[in-house]
Amino acid sequence: MRWFLLIAFLLSALEIGVFIWVGGMIGAWWVVLLILLTGAVGFLLAKQQGIETWKRAQLSMQKGEAPTGYIIDGICILIGAVLLVTLRFYI
Repeated sequence: MRWFLLIAFLLSALEIGVFIWVGGMIGAWWVVLLILLTGAVGFLLAKQQGIETWKRAQLSMQKGEAPTGYIIDGICILIGAVLLVTLRFYI
């Protein structure tokens, strides 16, 4: 857990450094726009993949199979979407 927090902190610091560097080249408002755009695209992709995973899990249950793999996929998609949104605002 300690290594995860250290890596998350370092990646966040690196991300902020890249934002400042790119902001100096193209302007701060363009960087803000790019951050919002990548967040929106990431959210839409996570939503699409989550819906598709949900449908595959339902089909699996209709066949009488346990959808364990699809449940794990859905949890990973959810965690990725949450981290995409929250890490940029809280770290």
